[in-house]
Amino acid sequence: MNPRFTVAQVAQLVGGRVIGDSEKVLTGFAPLESAKESDLSFATGDPYLGMVKSTNAGAVLVPQEIEGVSTSLIVVDNPYEAVVGLLSQVYPPLYVKDERISRMAQVSPLATIEEGVTIGPFAVIEPYAVLKRGCVVMAHCYVGEGTEVGEDSILHPQVTLYKGVKIGKRSIIHSGAVVGSPGFGYLEKDGKRIPIPQVGAVEIGDEVEIGANTCIDRGTLANTKIGRGTKLDNLIQVGHNVIIGEDCAFAGQVGISGSTVIGNKVLMGGQAGIADHAKIGNGVMVGAQAGVSGKVKDGEIVIGSPAMSHTVWRRAAMAFPKLPELLKRVRRLEKLVKEGEKDE
Repeated sequence: MNPRFTVAQVAQLVGGRVIGDSEKVLTGFAPLESAKESDLSFATGDPYLGMVKSTNAGAVLVPQEIEGVSTSLIVVDNPYEAVVGLLSQVYPPLYVKDERISRMAQVSPLATIEEGVTIGPFAVIEPYAVLKRGCVVMAHCYVGEGTEVGEDSILHPQVTLYKGVKIGKRSIIHSGAVVGSPGFGYLEKDGKRIPIPQVGAVEIGDEVEIGANTCIDRGTLANTKIGRGTKLDNLIQVGHNVIIGEDCAFAGQVGISGSTVIGNKVLMGGQAGIADHAKIGNGVMVGAQAGVSGKVKDGEIVIGSPAMSHTVWRRAAMAFPKLPELLKRVRRLEKLVKEGEKDE
């Protein structure tokens, strides 16, 4: 269902001020470059503010007045925050919480199911699992023995929680994620690799979001842990015994090897790789495709493989295209030196 509202109604919802036609009707949202006359868009700052003059959008959320524009403007303190709030109000969530247990679900009589729980068809809930009040377990999920899913948490279709996993409150786990699979640990003996029993579990804090097809291994002895508010994108690998702090955000295809300890508010770009037993401090930023090992101090920004300070990496990146010419110059100098030695 498409939304339908006037510019004035949008301004009222976001606490903004209208410049232009307040009665224009809007029926959707779109980026500045592709918006139509019936769309609402937003601009956060340069270069987007410069695009407002050429957009076809019916109205644009902006942080300041802009001269010489024909479209209606809605001036707010934070356009991005305003549009996020509008999207949350206008569009329904991706799931429907109906607080019922499907007759096609397989729920052990030894499991504990609290009030207001939703369980979809073909979900399997093993003995001694605990589903807390208001949580949602969608179709084809597997919730292992002794696992606990916290209040108002959501498991999207085909999520697998192995034995003993603990999920906090209001967390979201997207389709295909596997939490609590055995860690990648082997004992080499007589030319063979013997699996080491992984008897720890996984603890996920409150308000954590786990992306689709992400895998989080259980610990060998102690638990793998992910702190409150951390967000993991799709296709991320978290090894056994890893500890991730609070309010971190990791982009897709990040790989974290076993026994790594990561602080709070750490950001990682896509495909960053972290070696085993690394220690990453609070507030660290790891660039895309960086290869990190050892210790990274609080607040550092690292990139490259092997990872280094971003300031050093920038200088190295600028020098890299010049290396072929530099090599030619060095060879010419070596030749001149040798010729000078012969003349002596």
